[in-house]
Amino acid sequence: MTLERLGVRPSVEQRSLYAVVASVLMLGSIAFEEVDDGSRCKVAAKAEGSLGRAADLLGCSVASLERAVSQRTLIIGGNEIVSPLSAKDAAFGRDSLGKAIYSEVFDWLVRKVSPQDQSAISVRKVGP
Repeated sequence: MTLERLGVRPSVEQRSLYAVVASVLMLGSIAFEEVDDGSRCKVAAKAEGSLGRAADLLGCSVASLERAVSQRTLIIGGNEIVSPLSAKDAAFGRDSLGKAIYSEVFDWLVRKVSPQDQSAISVRKVGP
């Protein structure tokens, strides 16, 4: 079954869909290394290419994506508080971001399919 049959237009929508899915894969390739005492991290040199490709695919700057995955930002009483993340926490945040993006893509695809021909979705029974 093609994406066109599901209502995804072949030009902009399909390219955007592929770009977002590819960005999730690129996010998963971003590694972090501890800096100083381990209370903060940075993107590992070997992962800078993946960071750049992910940012490009998501349509954001490398700096903003790097901040998004390596820092925690809280707004308390109108004040913005930025805290660095450890490599472990940054990896968790990177994975959470990837899951959130993928979830949004899946929800979008379901919304695209839902108003379309429901017969395009087939369910097969497995087992007895």
